[in-house]
Amino acid sequence: MTNPVTMTMASAALHEQLRARVFLRAVLPLLETVSADQHRNPNKRTRQRLPQTVQIGSNAASVAARLMFVDDSVQVAQGSGPATLQFNFSDLGRLNNFFSGKAILPRLTGGLRHPLLLIKVLRLLSALKLLQPNSTPMDARERVLRVKLLLYLVSRGLAELHHGGHAAMRELVAQSPDRVYQWTVQREGIGAWLRMQHGKVKTGHGMYTARAPFVQFVFPDVEAAFTVLTASEGQINKVRDGLVVTLGSPEYTRKISLLMQQLDELLLEG
Repeated sequence: MTNPVTMTMASAALHEQLRARVFLRAVLPLLETVSADQHRNPNKRTRQRLPQTVQIGSNAASVAARLMFVDDSVQVAQGSGPATLQFNFSDLGRLNNFFSGKAILPRLTGGLRHPLLLIKVLRLLSALKLLQPNSTPMDARERVLRVKLLLYLVSRGLAELHHGGHAAMRELVAQSPDRVYQWTVQREGIGAWLRMQHGKVKTGHGMYTARAPFVQFVFPDVEAAFTVLTASEGQINKVRDGLVVTLGSPEYTRKISLLMQQLDELLLEG
């Protein structure tokens, strides 16, 4: 007979693995968007001659991702490798709590030798606070950035739920013919999409043009998107208020909305 305690521990471990996957593969890549936004501001431009790499992960769980800095750009790559600076967490629980906004400190390697890089990374990571529910950016540019990050996170995060073994998401993708789910902010031209086809998923930014969306969430502008995406109340109230229009299958609109809610809960727990 299987020990229920062992089953519970195994289930908890799988859950933490799923959370870590979403954080490293869906949340951390958002820093590419943050960096690109920052460096459109000439006052924030800095130059460096040699590329530098920062690794964030857990040696105990053999999980890591790398931030690769070259001049004014940053690229995110998965997996471990040579790094100028390392943020190492003793377990996945601590890594996940760090990304969900808890006061968790990693073991730092290389920080004393590269203080400017450390400051640069910490400032960049602090931008992810825009994803937190209690973050209310007053600056119009920050509100646009937050809406971009949230929409990109939705499409990437749902894809990583599938890759990470989330039962409901895997079932939906496995049974899906070629279908596209689209999120669009009309006035500012911001968009993100998720494509499912017989067990496979792809994501991207902007409008998917190869076929019409099966389900589409349409926001008239950034302010409407900001209100809906940061609201704690049910989406149905926002539909009624005209802040978001849903087009396509009502059944699958509900399914995707529920998965979006589960993704949100996964990221904020702990």
